Amino acid sequence: MRATCRTESRELQFKLSGGTVSMQTDLLPYADEGNIILYPGDAFEVDFAADGKAMESPHFSRTLDQVEQTTSQSGSRAKFSFEFRQTDTGMMLQLRNDLGYRVKYDATIFVPEKDGLHEADTSSCPVIPHGTGSESWPHPIAMIVLSSFRIVADGDLSCH
Repeated sequence: MRATCRTESRELQFKLSGGTVSMQTDLLPYADEGNIILYPGDAFEVDFAADGKAMESPHFSRTLDQVEQTTSQSGSRAKFSFEFRQTDTGMMLQLRNDLGYRVKYDATIFVPEKDGLHEADTSSCPVIPHGTGSESWPHPIAMIVLSSFRIVADGDLSCH
C-alpha cells in the first residue's frame, strides 16, 4: 500500500531566545512504515486494524480541522486522530483513540535551534480506549514522529 504524502510545503516560524528561526516543511507522508509524522498545524486521522493485531501498520485516513471531530470504527478498522499545534506556552499534541484498547507509542521530537534541528526522545502516556489524551512541551517543536504503537494493559498508566 502506497503512503499518502502531504501536497503542500508550509513555512514554520519559531521564536527562540536568540531570535526567530524559519523552516519549510517537507512533503513527507502522514504515516509510513509504522511512523506517524506531525508538523505544527497538522490534524489528521489514521486507522489501525480494530482487533489491535496490526498496531505496527497505521494507515492515513483523512485530514481534520481539529481532533475533536467524531471518529468511528468502520468494519475491521478503527480510527486514531492527532492534532499538533503551537500554544502560547509551547507545543500541544492532542490524540483521540477510538480503538477498544489502551494504546502507547514512542515519541521523537525535532527541536529547532539556530544551527538546525536537534532530535530527542520524549516521554508519552497511554491513551485510554475510546478516549482522548494530550501531551505538551514548554518549547518549540518543528516535527514529532510517533512510532512503535502497541496495546498496553488496562492498569498501565506509566508515562515514559
